[in-house]
Amino acid sequence: MLRLLLGVLLAAHGGLKFLQRGGLDFEADLLRKDGLRGGRAAAALSGITQLAAGAMLAAGMFVPLAGAAALGAMVVAVLAKARNGFWVVDDGAEFPLVFVVLAVAATMAGPGRWSLDHVLAVRPTSGEIFAALALGLTAGAATFQVLRQHRPDPRALRPAATAAPAADGPSQKEDKT
Repeated sequence: MLRLLLGVLLAAHGGLKFLQRGGLDFEADLLRKDGLRGGRAAAALSGITQLAAGAMLAAGMFVPLAGAAALGAMVVAVLAKARNGFWVVDDGAEFPLVFVVLAVAATMAGPGRWSLDHVLAVRPTSGEIFAALALGLTAGAATFQVLRQHRPDPRALRPAATAAPAADGPSQKEDKT
């Protein structure tokens, strides 16, 4: 039940990025407000990842891989939202964190009897499950670092004031080595 519920919710969450009013442009604006760059391409990649991972989880297909993708996508969201605090009413990390916990739990629980993995006799080992979780966590953190907008201090962007050298030679502050 957990895997199915998570899969349906995550697939719907990813699909909304394409179907909501404003579509990918709206989603790109949300990413920008969360401090992420990448525009429509990042919004599309996020939506596709969530939609595919959700569908795979719902079907019980390659559950460790699907769990890793779900975890990675939601880790990006948690890290982006964390600067707003925890609670969802403040646009915080609460909601994506629930997805992270559910993705870990569903992945660790495995595909179960009612899954395509069971039908196809795919039986992930505990090592494969933990490797998939590590991959998802690492991929999510790395993706966040790549998409994060670095906002330099505006004072650092100003040109440095250059003083004219004294008439009698170099100033004492200059390094003469």
